[in-house]
Order: sequence, then structure tokens, then C-alpha cells
Amino acid sequence: MWKILEAILTGKSREEVYNMLSPEEKSKLNELAASTGINRQQRRQLERYAKKRLHR
Repeated sequence: MWKILEAILTGKSREEVYNMLSPEEKSKLNELAASTGINRQQRRQLERYAKKRLHR
């Protein structure tokens, strides 16, 4: 997780940071998002945007 934090602090883009995540880290991120009130549709939409390398 430290490499992710360093990437964020050094100004890497969202897709670069998302691509650095392992499959386990991506699932943990989805679980965290679910527990904080982001619904399933929003989580899937964010994941699609990250995969297509689009920014909001």
C-alpha cells in the first residue's frame, strides 16, 4: 500500500494508481467503498472509468 500512497503524493494519475493495485487490493477498495455508502452502480461506473482511462 505504501507504493500506492507514494504514487498519489507524487502526482500520478488515477488510472496509473488504479493499475498499480493488485486484484486483492481492488476488491478491498470495493469493500471499503461499499461500507462508506457508495452504491454498487457507482462503484462499477468508477471501475469502468478507471479501466478506460477516463477522468472526471
